[in-house]
Amino acid sequence: MVTMGLVSKQMFSNKGEIRMKGLKWIALLLIIIGGINWLLIGVFNFNLVHFIFAKVYVIERIIYVIVGISALICIPMLKSCCAKSSSDTKDKE
Repeated sequence: MVTMGLVSKQMFSNKGEIRMKGLKWIALLLIIIGGINWLLIGVFNFNLVHFIFAKVYVIERIIYVIVGISALICIPMLKSCCAKSSSDTKDKE
């Protein structure tokens, strides 16, 4: 009985990790899309989000908020990525 409880707790935590990884990938994808939109604004003075949602200003604002929240979600990813790269360079020395 005790073993079954431990197994189900491990399965639950693994599902949570999978959900979190999925959330991080979605957030990263939204940041990339936002970056491409900024590229279009800077180079061609063309805002793709405004072009698609021009008639519904509220949705346009919601898109910008979601992309901003995605950036906040990805900040810890940057920290872990930098820690991995610094440990890789120490191993090479």
